Amino acid sequence: IVREMQSRPGDIFNAQTLRKDRNRIVRLGYFSAVSNPELIPGSDTDRIRVRLRVTEQKSNNARLGLEQEENNIVFFSNMTIANLLGTGENLLFKMQLGLIQSYRIRYFNPWLFNTYHLGFLLSRYYDIDTDTFQSQSIKVLRNGWETGLEWPWSDELKWTLSYHSVDTSESGTAVGLTAYQTRSVKLAGVYDNVSVVNNLERGTRRFFQAERGGDLFLFALDGLV
Repeated sequence: IVREMQSRPGDIFNAQTLRKDRNRIVRLGYFSAVSNPELIPGSDTDRIRVRLRVTEQKSNNARLGLEQEENNIVFFSNMTIANLLGTGENLLFKMQLGLIQSYRIRYFNPWLFNTYHLGFLLSRYYDIDTDTFQSQSIKVLRNGWETGLEWPWSDELKWTLSYHSVDTSESGTAVGLTAYQTRSVKLAGVYDNVSVVNNLERGTRRFFQAERGGDLFLFALDGLV
């Protein structure tokens, strides 16, 4: 909680900064209730203490399910650990079995080394999907991973720079699909000034994304442009 706050002991009291601190804590999603700041007399007449009362909620979840899509049965499961080790790290496991097979694991740490407000992400996935090649239905295997850094420019704007790598090939068939690789760099931005997390009408959310493969300045990514 403390690392999310700009207010620090000894600072001049600023009600606007304290309000933004509370909003950041609410946006964490770890608490079902966050009180308004309580002002308590300090040790001297020119000092005050600030207290926030929070009620922790269950942030981890696991789901299992079956779905029927036409004549196919799909089994899916996912598990999210939203506050790993109590340091805000996020770990996601996801699996789907059926006509489409998909396995994913994703790790995200919003504070690098629990000190620097620079997010780090790493994900790995393995998909087997059905596609059409030369009028034939084939199984296509996509084996990929992603890593990147997230930079909170401000409370409203975040930038993410990531590297993607995907190997695509046939799976269990031999109809002549040439295996290929995709290597790319992606820049994504999210602007979000929604002031009340439970009321999306009060604010704006905008997304920007650009992705580049092939040659990038002095680097050859060996991917598709």
